[in-house]
Amino acid sequence: MGFPSEEAVHAFLCYLCLLNLTMEELGPAYEESGVRPAMDRVFENPGALMYLQSFRCAKCQYTMVCLGFR
Repeated sequence: MGFPSEEAVHAFLCYLCLLNLTMEELGPAYEESGVRPAMDRVFENPGALMYLQSFRCAKCQYTMVCLGFR
């Protein structure tokens, strides 16, 4: 599942899965330590994304905080 793939448009993903997908898309030029603060800000203020306090992640299937497209 790429980011944002057709599948991801209707899926809700947890922090770690979104972080992993973002790191894959950014490539080796970016360090995880530099991406995590940005991901933290997205989860604190999701803007146009829908924030769900307890939901099953479409990628890892764990129930936790997830974000998805509205």
